Amino acid sequence: MDQDDELIRIASLLVLDRQPTEDLPDIATDALVRGIDSPSLRVLAGTSTSDVRDARDLFWQAFDELGFEQPTSTKARWSLVMRWAADIEAGRIEPVEGARMIWWEGWEELDRPDQLTAF
Repeated sequence: MDQDDELIRIASLLVLDRQPTEDLPDIATDALVRGIDSPSLRVLAGTSTSDVRDARDLFWQAFDELGFEQPTSTKARWSLVMRWAADIEAGRIEPVEGARMIWWEGWEELDRPDQLTAF
């Protein structure tokens, strides 16, 4: 998995309100350890888990500093669907569980696109 993939996954979850903001300082610390660096990411890593609003804002600042664009909810959902499909293929999640997530979080929420009908 590419180092940036994890931040993109977190961003997708954050856009969809599925990522607890109190986890963002630890996520920033992990990114720094993996060699991903930006000024806001450093500040976020040192932010208290109780500063939820600051953590969210700092995450988006770091995301911007790293050259990423905040995804729309549709792009975030498609990103997660593609990630789950790759996780199924790589054996990181069970096919039944991955298909359930793709069906429920993807197919249903994306207005039942033909590309996901198999799930």
